[in-house]
Amino acid sequence: MELYLHIGTEKTGTTSIQAFMAANRALLKQHRILYPRSPGETNHIGLAGLAQDRERGELWKKLAIRSLEERDLYRQKLADFLSGELGEHSFRAAIMSNEHCSSRLLSEGEVGALRDFLS
Repeated sequence: MELYLHIGTEKTGTTSIQAFMAANRALLKQHRILYPRSPGETNHIGLAGLAQDRERGELWKKLAIRSLEERDLYRQKLADFLSGELGEHSFRAAIMSNEHCSSRLLSEGEVGALRDFLS
């Protein structure tokens, strides 16, 4: 399966792309493309949140994460939910989108954590 990860920078139309993808989930599914709900209904903020290696503010608050231990639990829960979504249909590709991956993942370790999660 192919994964397309859109991490556009903030204020470049990312919200419009995410809204389009979410509004067209059923059509994408007909073409065997998943725009998952588990990392976020429209904006996949869970992707940046699961990869942060220390608390950075609003993302963790939105995800109800208060510690690294809670982040690790969130990461496992998200992996389980995402696996379930992928198993619902024989998808050929998945698309995920979150602009915070470009502005909130600040170290090689954080980017690596996201890469490892998605692989």
